[in-house]
Amino acid sequence: MPTSSARPSALRAFEATGRAIDEDSLAPRVVPLGEALDAFRATSGWSDWLGDVPPLDVDVGSLRGRLDQIVTFVAQVAAGFEAADTTPDTDDVVTAGDDRIASQAAGPTPSGSTTPTATWSARRSRPARS
Repeated sequence: MPTSSARPSALRAFEATGRAIDEDSLAPRVVPLGEALDAFRATSGWSDWLGDVPPLDVDVGSLRGRLDQIVTFVAQVAAGFEAADTTPDTDDVVTAGDDRIASQAAGPTPSGSTTPTATWSARRSRPARS
């Protein structure tokens, strides 16, 4: 039976870092970036610059979605290793059968599917403007 090894605390640290990147760096910039690009798009002649000004607001939304997918998957894998950990009070590397880890990593996804290959929405909506 194939096995994998990981330190659950390292996986949880990756999860926390990924969430912090989104919450502290990306999320606060979504609205200001969208507003700036919307203001630019509202100017006359903006289409002359269309090729030079990519839709970065869409790119940031895609990045946030991909980051969420990766962080969610790593958290599921961490849960699998934590469940297999026979000495949870130590910070040791845990080795477990791949089938045991896969059963955790195939848990619920953001789309509500139970398959890790589900298509997840990468777009994040901005708050409505008044």
